[in-house]
Amino acid sequence: MVIRTDANFLQKLYRCVLKFILRKEFNYQDYWEARYSAGGSSGAGSYGKHAEYKASVLNKIFSDYNIQSVLEFGCGDGNQLRLYEIERYLGLD
Repeated sequence: MVIRTDANFLQKLYRCVLKFILRKEFNYQDYWEARYSAGGSSGAGSYGKHAEYKASVLNKIFSDYNIQSVLEFGCGDGNQLRLYEIERYLGLD
């Protein structure tokens, strides 16, 4: 099996994949309204062991680099915030 790696081929492949992914317009408002209406949440990353792991990584970064404020885009329902050790936080969704 031969795998092509020349730049022209990779650019064409990238455009093809991008067209496939974007072929249908995604309505994020409908997605989240339907998800929450059905009793869903903002996802596994906001709860349980996944949220605890993410918070431990972020809290270490906050501490190591003396970060005192955070601006997060795409914060979801904000459940994981209770695990963050940060002075100032602004989450936008």
